[in-house]
Amino acid sequence: MEALIVDARIELVEDEYLTASLKLEIEGAIYSFGGKELFLSPVNDSSFFFTHFISCLMRTVAVTSFYQLLGKIVKVEIQENQVVGIAGLNSDYFFYPVTSLENLLSDFEYYNPKEWPVEGMLATFTLKNDPLTRAGLYDTQKRIFFQIDGDQTDNFSWDQISSWEKVL
Repeated sequence: MEALIVDARIELVEDEYLTASLKLEIEGAIYSFGGKELFLSPVNDSSFFFTHFISCLMRTVAVTSFYQLLGKIVKVEIQENQVVGIAGLNSDYFFYPVTSLENLLSDFEYYNPKEWPVEGMLATFTLKNDPLTRAGLYDTQKRIFFQIDGDQTDNFSWDQISSWEKVL
């Protein structure tokens, strides 16, 4: 079935989360695709789900800018009155965001810092008593994280780290 993309929206929800959605016109009715009902990515995190959703959507529809989606005619798959998949008009490759995000979640690995053996691994991490998420590299010799923050580099020891995640 074909649909016309009538709106492409990036939203900040509650000043804390990013999401993206499309409005699709299909045979005179308006359907949503994506949005806060599907996913929310914390702004202070890597916004991984947000980035994944937008990049997969853009590749599937063959555009180089999110807003180039406006006015595009695409193929859609509808199940139970909801758009569950989308493809470019000249393609049979469908992007199914629920399946894609579920697969991404199952591949997402969480680590205990004291068990992380790889030097130079990029990670996001938080400090004890400080919920701000930081990005950094790990140094096995010094057992510290180097924060990447513009031109500034700060070092944090294991004693200061409360949690961390490998960046894929």
